[in-house]
Amino acid sequence: MAPTALNASGGAVTLIWQTSNTSNYALGVQPSTGVIGLPGGATALTSLSVTLPVNTGATAVTYIFTLTANGAAGTPPATASTQVTVAAGNSVAVLSGVNWPAQVIYFLMTDRFDNGNTANDNGGPGDDQAAQPQNPMGWYGGDFQGVTDRIDAGYFTQLGATAIWMTPPYLQGAPQPGPASSNPNGWQQFPYHGYWPWNFDAPDPHFGSIGDLQTLVQTAHNNYLAIMLGQIVNDAGYGDPPYVQESNAIVSGQLTLDNSAQALQTFLFHHADPVTGQCEPYAGTYNAMIDCPLDGLPDFNSDNTNVQTMLDQA
Repeated sequence: MAPTALNASGGAVTLIWQTSNTSNYALGVQPSTGVIGLPGGATALTSLSVTLPVNTGATAVTYIFTLTANGAAGTPPATASTQVTVAAGNSVAVLSGVNWPAQVIYFLMTDRFDNGNTANDNGGPGDDQAAQPQNPMGWYGGDFQGVTDRIDAGYFTQLGATAIWMTPPYLQGAPQPGPASSNPNGWQQFPYHGYWPWNFDAPDPHFGSIGDLQTLVQTAHNNYLAIMLGQIVNDAGYGDPPYVQESNAIVSGQLTLDNSAQALQTFLFHHADPVTGQCEPYAGTYNAMIDCPLDGLPDFNSDNTNVQTMLDQA
């Protein structure tokens, strides 16, 4: 029964909800001033469009929609809510709250889903690794355009999905040697999965441009679908340049690796101390499971405020 708000230009917001064993719904919103299209009472509708007023103020305004389903006699009503924010100085409503437990989520790995634009199969600036569809560990060509095309075709809606969870879109790092066994062709492992990031500020060119991603999200919202993007908060990809730079500075003596408060705010990553073997710097009680790299991936020093800001803004 949970409502889902979808962004649209001009402040028009469409909310939809799943039917249940009752058809009587009431929808309220706070603040209600200026909202056009609210029903006067209980309704059997399962969707509704409302218009929010233009926000001419200096701060954003958040509207909280509460949906109430009236049950049978003696049964307490069920409620669910979602919220939409209109930024200062405009009338564009932006989804700011999705009731995720109520969503039917379709998970997809972008590179393996649909190749909508063959022009980006070999990547581009920053990552020009050629596609290798014959390599089970290589890039195949799936991209943002392919997902957008499937949304437009009604693929997800016909399956009953209300949200799409996509693997991380970020610029990826370098390929790694493939396994020594069961690899007669000597294939390399490529980061088609999106979990070896080098840059959180740009999408990998194999997937498309930031404009392609924005179009995908807008198309999803226009089709009543929410979008969830995978995020990496533990580590960077193999050979991440800032990690290599820090490692070299430790070896050369330019940086001193220890467990001081200064080191916590200097190092973006944890590094193994050549004497103790412990991964430093760390805060509180040492825990190798938390403070050391996972499978050799550069481990973020999450106590560093610059790292926190980077991940918050990703």
